[in-house]
Amino acid sequence: MARGGGWAASVGRAGLAVAALLWSAQPEAAYQSVAPEPANGIIGCSQPRSDGGGTWAEYHNPGLVAGHDADYQVCFEGFVSLFDGGDRSRERGKEFWRIPHFVVHRIDRDGRNPKTEQRPRSWFTVDSLAATDDKIAPTDDSYRFAAAFRAAHPNWYDRGHQAQQYMVARLGPKTGLYSNNLANAVPQLHRFNAYPWLDAECRTGAWANRFEKLWVVSGPVFLSGKPLVWMNSGLKKSLDVAVPDALFKVAIRVRPGGGFETVSFLLPQQSEAYFKKKGRDINDYRTSLARIEALTGLRFFPAPEGASKRSDWSESQALWPVRRADFDAGCKSFGVD
Repeated sequence: MARGGGWAASVGRAGLAVAALLWSAQPEAAYQSVAPEPANGIIGCSQPRSDGGGTWAEYHNPGLVAGHDADYQVCFEGFVSLFDGGDRSRERGKEFWRIPHFVVHRIDRDGRNPKTEQRPRSWFTVDSLAATDDKIAPTDDSYRFAAAFRAAHPNWYDRGHQAQQYMVARLGPKTGLYSNNLANAVPQLHRFNAYPWLDAECRTGAWANRFEKLWVVSGPVFLSGKPLVWMNSGLKKSLDVAVPDALFKVAIRVRPGGGFETVSFLLPQQSEAYFKKKGRDINDYRTSLARIEALTGLRFFPAPEGASKRSDWSESQALWPVRRADFDAGCKSFGVD
């Protein structure tokens, strides 16, 4: 397919081969759903929507993406997270990555341009996973660094939303508040989080406004198939959290006439371009869905067992059109006509 010729296109074949080999060895397994935790915004994955339009899990992920291994499905009204459930075959002490493999959510057009800055003092977590002997999920302590440390390290790791709060809040401010759950976060360098990642987030919101609805799948990428960097604040309850080399984001819209069309991005955490005034064009980070599948082991548009890959989708040959007027108020700086 035609795509940007930048960093995403330069990930070597050797890196893809290593990742594909690692993931192909993983057994297929059904992941389990986390029980409701109202205080953390977690709902039952089979909980129906009040409008009778199926469950929240189906609303956000109508068969668009599937994971691997015995991971945990954590459902919210605003998104669905597939959280790493660990793997005993991994290196000792690093069996659990304490991040999601992907987060998927649907964004509908909303002309009200809702915005909420309401955030908890400490991020929510998944209590049932944090309380296990293996401490599968981290608490906010893992991401909490002293103000003096952050001042001395301005490009340190943020709690990087996978489903952006601004977009999740289109379903309501309380729904947006619960986007601040560590089931929806991976460590993201501040410069990355505040510039290219925000650009991609704002663009998906603009596309949702233009096309009425859009699904977005985001998650971490480890170019060697496993984490090489770990984050730990050193606080009493802090745990090692895997730091990805890059992040992916896949936007999915309904094609005219039916089926789905995708635009995919692969963005490195570190790049000198992020510190330049103009930076790089988001088109430089376009990639193919096959590349993301090879690097992550995820399956997009999975077919029923024993069947070939579904044919009701295609990849766009170019970025979808967007106007400045399509961007929400907080994203106008990314809009161009």
